[in-house]
Amino acid sequence: MHQSGFKDRRSRLLLAKTYDRLALANRDDGVAKQQVDMASYHLTNLAQQGDAIGEEAKSLLQRRRGKDALERAVLVYGMVLARGDQGQAVKELQRRIKVQVNGQFGPTTEAVLESVQQKRRVAQTGKVGPTTLQALGVEVIYGRYRVSDAKVRGFLERLSARTGQAVVLTSGDRDFVPRGGSRNSLHLQKRAADFYVEGQTLRQTWEVIRRHRGELLGDSAYEVIWHDVNTNTGGPHLHVGRHGYGTTVFLYENYGNYRQR
Repeated sequence: MHQSGFKDRRSRLLLAKTYDRLALANRDDGVAKQQVDMASYHLTNLAQQGDAIGEEAKSLLQRRRGKDALERAVLVYGMVLARGDQGQAVKELQRRIKVQVNGQFGPTTEAVLESVQQKRRVAQTGKVGPTTLQALGVEVIYGRYRVSDAKVRGFLERLSARTGQAVVLTSGDRDFVPRGGSRNSLHLQKRAADFYVEGQTLRQTWEVIRRHRGELLGDSAYEVIWHDVNTNTGGPHLHVGRHGYGTTVFLYENYGNYRQR
């Protein structure tokens, strides 16, 4: 290929990237779509040749595929979204954290993002980079806790899918008995988790589990316990533990008293 042709293809690649990045920062949905389409058009044509430019275009096409605007901004172009930014990437962020979608990263978006970061146990920077993006996409937030039992993990994932919200762990596997805990706890057998669901009261989540027990719990036998505000076990939470035998039981605990519900 002539040097002039190579330079022209290099210019088209830069133009495609420019269109892509402009789309991410554009608040107008229609114009942004046109810019994305133009970027895709140039990249697809460039990728048809097997030179270095073609390989770079092909790689960019693959990395863009299946990603929304927020994912493209952070994962493809290495952007960190922060207060003052605007565009399609910001709109997608606002949809994920459930604030007004206007495409403008202002103080409200920043404050809600920091609250979400705190709940999902990542640094409260008020900005979106790879770590926060990963946390926004996680359905079960394990934090520093581990759950060894695959069936318990499956239950937590199904619960997140059923509620459409993140499930946040407050305890998992243990090798000690905490204050108010039992030496027969399934936590010690690595078959239990304590948790809550973002955006729901414990009662609401409890009712979801009872209503959809077949879908969520399957054929295994569990103990599902609602520890209420006066629990002796370190604060209100829901508990699920897998027995592996018998039948599933639903228990309510307050002031250390347990009863079936």
